[in-house]
Formats: sequence, structure tokens, C-alpha cells
Amino acid sequence: MEHSLSDFPNQPLRILLAGDNPIFSMGLQVVAEELQDAQVVGQAVSVEQRLQLLREHNPEMLITDLLMPADQHAADLQWLADIRKEFPELSILVVTAAKDGELLRAILRLKVKGLMNKTQVLEELPAAIASIRKDRPYIAFSVRNAMLEALQQEKARPKTLEQLSPREQEVLKLFASGASVCRIAEQLNRSKQTVSAQKISAMRKLRLTTDVALLMYLQKKYS
Repeated sequence: MEHSLSDFPNQPLRILLAGDNPIFSMGLQVVAEELQDAQVVGQAVSVEQRLQLLREHNPEMLITDLLMPADQHAADLQWLADIRKEFPELSILVVTAAKDGELLRAILRLKVKGLMNKTQVLEELPAAIASIRKDRPYIAFSVRNAMLEALQQEKARPKTLEQLSPREQEVLKLFASGASVCRIAEQLNRSKQTVSAQKISAMRKLRLTTDVALLMYLQKKYS
């Protein structure tokens, strides 16, 4: 039988903090520990430590940063999906510096309970935790605006890839299969710089700003 945090309103909320920036994590801890009926049970830095502490302490809430280096976006999303699968009752509040609406929508699709921008988290964290504890999702206003902008861009996005050049289409098809820019360059006998420029040009035409957003778009087109 599944339970929500609202089923236990009088019990201390056990929180695990996760992030690779110690100064930011310290700020999170200070704010979280000032809350009534809340207890920080641990802080994790690496992905391995996050899993270890989740299994060891079994907290009700995980507050985690996500999506910092651009080349780590897909890995971070997969990690979050794995956490959701292993701990289905865990309330997850994601703190991110990402402003790309497509990425934010991808995070929400993983059934997190809260999503907020890093620049506002210290001011909004108490309200976010209170909302989630009452089993109400918390989506920061700035996040809502970014997702709304992404939806507007999606409506304006071309429905087909026909406006791309044949070479751009060729590059995107290989990228969708999981090939890196270096691998694509080798396979097509082009320079890495040429392939990278063709990929960037295609993304600009499609109004996509990140590799994760591009992959999500291509998966729909080639599935």
C-alpha cells in the first residue's frame, strides 16, 4: 500500500540532500533544518553516495540538484529515472540551473514532486517542502514560464525535417541512433568541425537548444 507525506503530518520529515556543490548544499541544509518538524538525515555528493544513503536512511524526501554540465543531461535524467523506479514512494524535489523548457518538462515526466530554479531555492524551499508535504506538487513560477515558452516554441517548430539540408538530416539521423559527433564525422568522412556545425545549424532551424531536447525531438520523428 502506497503512502504520501500527508498521511503522517505529525512525524518529522526525514530529508536527504544531494548535490556536488558543498557551499550550496550547506545553504540547503541551513534552510531545511530551520523548518519545523524536519530532519536532514544526510548529504550526498556522488551518484554512488546518493544511492547508498537512500538505501541506508530511507528518507521521505530527496532534495537534489540536477543538470549542471551539458554533457551530463542524459545521464542525470537516467539517474533520476532509476531513483524513481527503486524508490517509488520517495518525494523528490529537484533543484536545477537548467532553463531549457524541454529539459524541465522531461524532469517533470519522471514524476518528481517539485521543481525549482537554483537561484530562487533558498527563498522558495520552505514553501516547496510545505506544499509537497501536503501532497501538492510544487513548480516554481520561473520553471512554469520556461515550460510555457518551450510549448510555444514547439508549436512554431516545423512538423517535418524537410527544411533541413540532406547533410543535416544525415547527421541528425546518426545522432538519434546514439552516435557522437566524432563517430559521425568518421562514418561520413567529414571533419568534426563540419559535423558539429551541421548539427548546430539543424538545431537552430528546429529551435532546439540542448542535446537532450534534440534527442527527444528525434525520438518522436524516428520512432
